[in-house]
Amino acid sequence: MVECLLRTPVRGTACRRAPYLGRCALFKHPRWRSVRRSSAQRQESVRQPPVSSSCVDVSHSPLPQPEFQHEETHYIGPDDFYPSVDDDSWWGDTEEGVESFTQPAVFGNMAERLANAKPPVPVYLMNPLSGVWIKRNRDTGRLESGIPNPRQLEAGFTSLRSAGIHGVMVDVWWGIVEREEGVYDFGAYRQLFEMLDRCGLKVQAVMAFHAVGGNVGDGDLRLPLPRWVLDIGDRNPDIFYRDKQGTSNREYVSLAIDNWYEDSQGHRVCKGHPEARGLLNGRTARECYRDFCAAFLHEFRPDLGRMVTEVTVGLGPAGEMRYGAYPGARWTFPGIGQFQCHDKYMRTLLREHAEAAGHADWGLMEPHDSGYYNSHPAFEGFWNSSWGRFDSEYGVFFLRWYSDMLIRHADGVLSDAHRLLQAEHDGAMEYHHHEHRHDGATVYRFKPTCRLGIKLAGIHWWYNSCAHPAECTAGYYNTREHDGYRSILQMARKHDARVSLTCVEMKDWEHPSEFRCSPEGLFKQLLGIAQDLGVDLCGENALQRYDSGGLVNIVHSAFGQSASEHKLAGLTFLRMSPHLFESPHNWREFCKFLSGMCCPPDDYVRNFYMELLLASYPSGTQARAEFFEMRFRRLEALPGGAGGGRGRGRGRGRARLSGACDDASGAAAGDGASESVDGDGDGDGEGVIGSEVELLAFGAGDEAMSEGSSSAGIPIHHRC
Repeated sequence: MVECLLRTPVRGTACRRAPYLGRCALFKHPRWRSVRRSSAQRQESVRQPPVSSSCVDVSHSPLPQPEFQHEETHYIGPDDFYPSVDDDSWWGDTEEGVESFTQPAVFGNMAERLANAKPPVPVYLMNPLSGVWIKRNRDTGRLESGIPNPRQLEAGFTSLRSAGIHGVMVDVWWGIVEREEGVYDFGAYRQLFEMLDRCGLKVQAVMAFHAVGGNVGDGDLRLPLPRWVLDIGDRNPDIFYRDKQGTSNREYVSLAIDNWYEDSQGHRVCKGHPEARGLLNGRTARECYRDFCAAFLHEFRPDLGRMVTEVTVGLGPAGEMRYGAYPGARWTFPGIGQFQCHDKYMRTLLREHAEAAGHADWGLMEPHDSGYYNSHPAFEGFWNSSWGRFDSEYGVFFLRWYSDMLIRHADGVLSDAHRLLQAEHDGAMEYHHHEHRHDGATVYRFKPTCRLGIKLAGIHWWYNSCAHPAECTAGYYNTREHDGYRSILQMARKHDARVSLTCVEMKDWEHPSEFRCSPEGLFKQLLGIAQDLGVDLCGENALQRYDSGGLVNIVHSAFGQSASEHKLAGLTFLRMSPHLFESPHNWREFCKFLSGMCCPPDDYVRNFYMELLLASYPSGTQARAEFFEMRFRRLEALPGGAGGGRGRGRGRGRARLSGACDDASGAAAGDGASESVDGDGDGDGEGVIGSEVELLAFGAGDEAMSEGSSSAGIPIHHRC
């Protein structure tokens, strides 16, 4: 066995619990103290008999175990003991704590250990918004779909494949495919999919029933809904969402007309009525979505499961399951948004629900004091944390109805898509995981090769407030008293759909504290629910970022902080653009990031994780220096760490971190002569990064070393 203990005397600083990195634990204690002993005292300490073992029982570890069974445990003196960050029994006034990092005597490289702990996370890159577009044929004068610059696009796909991308997410736009009602043109998408197939890339196909323009990242690009849908909207504006000012949002069709039928006189009737007709030229919105999905699945049936691995169903603006509560033209961050329930069909449904609940007056309108798009919750009576009405009987009634309408919409559209996918797909299955039962039997789990998926908006602003107003106006009834995401994930589990959450690249400290933002809290809540329900959770970055801080946040979100923590099932990176290829810095950082998502080698772990983890704290803070110092020394202990020799070896190295904030580097190297006592190698040096760090490593070796050395010095490049 190999046991690594870390002692970091840092005087006058507050104690902070540090997270896990892969399988490596960081140890801290409320009472930081310096324990300096001579070489003879240290050798005497390790010769003591194994009175007690503080090692982790690897036989019960969830991680894969080596084939050999021999294990060896060494006793370490009490002065070297420090508690584990997860052992609450030691977090008090005690002077002693015990923790050791246990590994087999034969070290594998870090890439192998990380791969054993957690498989790589597949990374998909979003296709450019203009990757498929409409052009006019010069000969016929008709509009046709096509790919601008196909050679350039294929060259980009080839480069991405060599960099390690698993596949590409492609938006299949309703406004492009069904330009004429009932006529589906997949010609450009067939050409694009064949191009991706030649490059060896998989496809996540998004059934994009929304318009482009007005959202973050859309820029100046505009792609509306089909012309025939907009013509219907000109005659009947209530097929789109409306806010309290009466302004229509043409980004997505109102969910109220999913199952709305009328007769020839314009009266509402049930579906079985002989004159029942939907509002979209005889079809309901749900029937339009169903026909579109059926046409796509039929067109690409041979590719389902082979190349097309997921069909993501768009359920709202930006393809996300939400209301259009914060349109880009009328909203600015961190506004609370507005309820979108003022079209006549939504008002009718609200009135019927209120009458059924015995409170007809509750169905007249939304809360009058809920504010406007850019309001502050503290100044709105409905959202105020102290005396707001959001948790009153009326507030609970309205928020629950508003959220349930969104969930019913998603449930209906997904049920149609799931049924169509099962009919078109050949039922091929692939291995997912296996479980060992108590009776010795092994149960193997399989999953379909092509899955359904939905996207949830990462609405993190005002998450730390009591009312969560921004989430509630978007349709997520998630307050301090109510979990708004569990019912959504339960609905997704019913249809075997994966759930993708945006904002996985963000940290809480990156946002002003007065806006109560918590992307980490939101992600943690979704991750816990997904693990509890057995739903695959995927991630997506909300903003196009190539800075090291954002990239390491994605890596942390993907793999978690410990080997037992739930990880993401996949990641979609936003987005393929000239900024990625034309900037050497962006391309280099992106390639390093892809290596990190595929379980990197030792040098990548040391360099990449160090420079990115350092960016997690603002420059100039004591916590930043302390965090860097402990992370670095802990990683230095792992892959072929400090010292070596037959029996036991020990080494300490000196290193310093120097350089400007924008371009700093550091290296660790050991020096000093070793001593051999009964075949034990002992190399002594000094090690400092910011403050003094002493690292003891005990490991088995094949040959005694005449010169002791610490682990190899590897430059660390980081940016603040």
